[in-house]
Amino acid sequence: MNYYKLGYTLSFFCLFLLPISSFAIERTENTVDPVSQPYAGIGDTRGIDSIPEGGITIDGLFDNPVGGIGFTIKNYAPNNAVNNGFPYSEITIGGKNNWISMWSLETNKLDFSQSFKGRMFVNFGTNQSDGFTFTMHNDTNKTQALTTAQNKKTDGQNLGVYGTNASSQRIFTTIYPNTDAIKNSFSVEFDLYKNGKESYPNAFDVSDNPLGELNAPHLAYTFPGNLNTTYQPIDKSVLGNISDASGWFSLGLVGRSARIKHNAYQYMNNALKTDNVQDGTWYEFNFNFDFDKKEFTYSLKDPKSGEETSRVLVPWDTLSSELKLSANDNKAYWGFTAANGASEGSVKMVFADAPVELQYALDNDVFNSEGENIVLETNGGNSQKFTKKGDDVSFKTTARLQNISYETTNLIYQASLTANQFDLTTLKEAKVSVNDQYLGSYVPTVDTKNNKFILSIPATVKKGDYVTIDFKVKSTTESASDELAKFTSSLLLINIYSGNQDLLSSMPVHFFLKLITDPITASWSNETITTTLTKEIDRAALADTDYLLRFYYSGGTAGSIIHYKLVKDGQSLADDTIANESNTSTQKSKELQIPSSALAYGNNIVTLSVYEDTNPNMIIQLTAIITVNGSLQVTQVPNLLSWTNLKIGETRGELARDAGNTIDLTVTDSRQQQAKDWYLSIATVTTDPTALISSNFVWKTPNGPSQQIPDKQSGNSLTIMDATTASLNRLYDYQIHFTNTEGVLLKNTEYLAIGTYKNKQTIQWTLNQVLMPD
Repeated sequence: MNYYKLGYTLSFFCLFLLPISSFAIERTENTVDPVSQPYAGIGDTRGIDSIPEGGITIDGLFDNPVGGIGFTIKNYAPNNAVNNGFPYSEITIGGKNNWISMWSLETNKLDFSQSFKGRMFVNFGTNQSDGFTFTMHNDTNKTQALTTAQNKKTDGQNLGVYGTNASSQRIFTTIYPNTDAIKNSFSVEFDLYKNGKESYPNAFDVSDNPLGELNAPHLAYTFPGNLNTTYQPIDKSVLGNISDASGWFSLGLVGRSARIKHNAYQYMNNALKTDNVQDGTWYEFNFNFDFDKKEFTYSLKDPKSGEETSRVLVPWDTLSSELKLSANDNKAYWGFTAANGASEGSVKMVFADAPVELQYALDNDVFNSEGENIVLETNGGNSQKFTKKGDDVSFKTTARLQNISYETTNLIYQASLTANQFDLTTLKEAKVSVNDQYLGSYVPTVDTKNNKFILSIPATVKKGDYVTIDFKVKSTTESASDELAKFTSSLLLINIYSGNQDLLSSMPVHFFLKLITDPITASWSNETITTTLTKEIDRAALADTDYLLRFYYSGGTAGSIIHYKLVKDGQSLADDTIANESNTSTQKSKELQIPSSALAYGNNIVTLSVYEDTNPNMIIQLTAIITVNGSLQVTQVPNLLSWTNLKIGETRGELARDAGNTIDLTVTDSRQQQAKDWYLSIATVTTDPTALISSNFVWKTPNGPSQQIPDKQSGNSLTIMDATTASLNRLYDYQIHFTNTEGVLLKNTEYLAIGTYKNKQTIQWTLNQVLMPD
């Protein structure tokens, strides 16, 4: 039997009763923009105002320029406002009435027997120029290749790579437009000046499109040395109409002018959604060769807005044939050509990725936690090597001092890592050695905003020495995908005698960061892996609410979708998904709601299945056994019975409790088969026989006389409630309510003395169950 005891206190006539709890490739060739004029949707967008992070130095990449003044290469020392504070080389193309070219050295030719890529920033300037080309070739003139069509009146349009403007007949030879061009060549032309209908007969930009000409600035590719593929004879009628002709000479053997057949023509302003790319800002040109797919592609991009021209795929059979790769060991010279007529604006370029491996005074290496060197080879041959995201990554720079003629004690090392991929706050020190002799560990100055650091090295070095710098940084897991990372470094030497500076720079090295996650785990517990859970619940607790069940999960792939399904007896109770957050190592939870109607008396077995969409075959199953019981118990009695603020003349007779001090009684019967086999009784328990001698407690019902509540020692009790006198609520709760003038009242035959009577007598509430006949 369940029972409750209540105590009470009388203080200054106050009495209290208290309870006692028990790569997409689109355009191919000969495609033309349908609209070659500016359109209304273009906004006032521009490229980036300064060289962003990524510019490199290119010492030893190109041979001396051909054609005189026009190409210059200038190296810039570190400047925090440009290129994230790293040195870089800037190529300038300019001049007036000139034809110029600049080619890779023999040792730096493009090798089509392996993959390569190039990336450079281009500034088209603000003053008018004719433009330039990116060209690959196997002309017999090698690094001296240049157009020989250099008539100042007619050949400013050939950009240094095409031939003359028209065919002609000489005494011993016939001249065609490709005769003076660079042979066995491929060019991507950046044409900044329109040589259209008004320029005839110097009209390379006349077109067969509806406008009759191509607008500038435009981008296209051609094969300058091939007459039939690249040049089309044109004629101008007496009415001034220009049209294609069928041969290079008229009936009178007069040579005809030529137009260029532009492949994958794109009007740059439209493609990049800008008013004019000749705005003095920087854009980005990318070219790439995928050896496995035999695909050469290129595109121009606005790195600020992300707008990009169509990525152009050049047919491999045509490209390899035009360059005569099979006869040249699958290699080709590459570089730039340009020509300026009366215009003398300039174009600038800065390389971010060279398509060939350069030799630098600084070598960079990167190692994963297993000690493997994971720097990617230029041909992608070791792309299977990587470091795991979240691991510490080791970096090493080796500086070889071969070209200094002095001894110095001032060395400033600078290194940069790809933004958002590393936590530079984990870089505590860098270790320095000179000629393999450990010098010490030094604390760098970290610039987390630009993801770089500077280290002052107190070492004395001279020509022939080599310095190594080693440090370790933790990679982040912010991104939910595999990423390509970059490491760049430089070393500044100061001649303490002259104050001059020497700057050693490195080729940026790349390596893979891969997200290798632990398998997803799921459990009923947040402390240990619990796959089977046993729970008990009273049926009455499910009267107004569903049953809540929580499971915990961690691991898996960041950004993936987690599927979960809860089933009981083949019936789906829950079937939904959760997005896995980026921080997969942190334990998270999900609360499930089981409808109370799905739970019967006895054992209920539910099964939870959890899996990720990235690994649907790895299914975790959790089992919960939920036992639903029924019971008969007292669930509500008064918390407090009180008589307070009584005056002396009010303490005799039958006294009501304080106003608002009501009595609510509840007996809950959640048994599967309810029966009226119970009753609730009360009795008093005297704890101090000397107190309250003239006082008794009585029970008063709304309609009946007061009855004295027996003392427990008498063996008697008073029945106050059963299933017939109470109201049934919420299916299981038998309830009865008494106001402060009903229920337990205090009856005094004499006036009470002033004092405190707390717990001098208590009330015991007893739930009784009787045997019912079958």
